[in-house]
Amino acid sequence: VTIHLEQVQDSEYHRQVFKFPFSFRLIFEDGQTIDKTVWMDRSRQDFTLSIDRKPAVILFNTQNQLLCEIDTDFTADQWALIYQYSDDVTAQYQALTSLAVTSGLEYVFEDARQHELWQFRSIGLSNLISLTDNIAESSLKKMDEEDRHPLIRARAMRILARSGKLNESLVVSRLQQD
Repeated sequence: VTIHLEQVQDSEYHRQVFKFPFSFRLIFEDGQTIDKTVWMDRSRQDFTLSIDRKPAVILFNTQNQLLCEIDTDFTADQWALIYQYSDDVTAQYQALTSLAVTSGLEYVFEDARQHELWQFRSIGLSNLISLTDNIAESSLKKMDEEDRHPLIRARAMRILARSGKLNESLVVSRLQQD
């Protein structure tokens, strides 16, 4: 695998080449990853890695060392791999939002419903409802009763109410709890 990097900057203001570490992660279909950091010290550089198979995804700037813009054109399956195998919460969030309402990837949204960050749980729940309209009542009740974040509990309660599966005693119990 050869990675070609270029520094693009306004030559009127920045005549010298910046020297900096640049990190990236190769993600393979089976979930294995290889993390590398290289030193960029020229305006254009190629970095060659000897590996025995082609990565499914290459993530750049994985240590968030650079303030930069990286253009990506990932497929839904690649975004799913990024969500599953990136250690970077920003990359995971970008993957999850890029997958919004993508059918066939319900397992990603189901996983997001269990995430430690409430924003991820919210996105996972919303996407599952948009795709399946059939989340198990027991799962929704569990979210309504046990989730740490009031917005997640409220969203689960709203879904239960729309489906007609919300009884009055549950509403009173939640209002007293919150």
